[in-house]
Amino acid sequence: FGTVPTIIAVGLRLVMEEPQEFAEAKKKQKVKSGNGNVGEFSAGCWNTLRAYKWPLVGTAGCWFLLDVSFYGNTLFSGEI
Repeated sequence: FGTVPTIIAVGLRLVMEEPQEFAEAKKKQKVKSGNGNVGEFSAGCWNTLRAYKWPLVGTAGCWFLLDVSFYGNTLFSGEI
């Protein structure tokens, strides 16, 4: 039953009309960004990854160590 409010909200959002200010801002952004090709999107993704490289490596490393230690301790626990 938890998905019913979400489905209703998404359905209402899809039929809702955008405010005039948002439409103008979207039009200005489209003019400023050019044609929006895939190369620009890819460059943006690489810049984001480059900026957050060390926090991502640290987080992934901590999760890896947690998984290894948890798996190693529960593998031979003797319980089925």
